[in-house]
Amino acid sequence: MDRLFGAFLKQLRIMRELSQRQAAKRSHITQAAFSMLEDGARWPLKVTIARIGMGLEVTPEEFFTAWAHSILKIPKPMWN
Repeated sequence: MDRLFGAFLKQLRIMRELSQRQAAKRSHITQAAFSMLEDGARWPLKVTIARIGMGLEVTPEEFFTAWAHSILKIPKPMWN
């Protein structure tokens, strides 16, 4: 699940045309922490998700709805 979150976060950041450094700064977290989240090496705390949402200018509802849609796009055979 961490990698799924990371891939989604990277996709969202790229859609906003931000570098990792810019996205991290806007989210008030370190670039190293942002990188670990994108790489799937770390799972975010709720407060971190809230900061990222604000930094990427999405509401929590938009953030989680978009993440759910990205998960639903995974082909069913990959879940086995």
